[in-house]
Amino acid sequence: RISQNYSEVKKGPFPAEHMKIPDECFLPPLVCEVAKDPPPPHTVVQTLDHYVAHPEGKYNISNQNTADILGDTVFTCADVRNNGTALDGYALLSHYRIALDTRFGEYALCNGYPGVCTQSRDNFHVGREASYGGKDLRGQCSDNSQDIGTWFSLP
Repeated sequence: RISQNYSEVKKGPFPAEHMKIPDECFLPPLVCEVAKDPPPPHTVVQTLDHYVAHPEGKYNISNQNTADILGDTVFTCADVRNNGTALDGYALLSHYRIALDTRFGEYALCNGYPGVCTQSRDNFHVGREASYGGKDLRGQCSDNSQDIGTWFSLP
């Protein structure tokens, strides 16, 4: 059993200064700024190819995971082998070209229709990791294009 005692409780509206979002929330994640191998070509906004397997009629990719072509190949091959594609109702593979801020945040696992992103403390930045998180810093800051591909989360 847990008990708590409060003193000096005041009834009334919540003070506005306590509702202000801290400025730090609008800064880019620091993890890639200190990494020794940031993803090329080192520009903030890039238009990237994204691929996603999904059920018919489900084209909204907000709160979903996408991948580059290699990352989606890695995911799809493993998913088919484990019968996940059939269980998830994946019937289509779609290609999107998306302009996004490449100051990537932590990758989140996003599932369902409508999608829900979990396992991340950052629900603002596009998340990024190497397929299955198989690199240092889970591949968030490294070039994954030549070996295992990249996964993205779109919160």
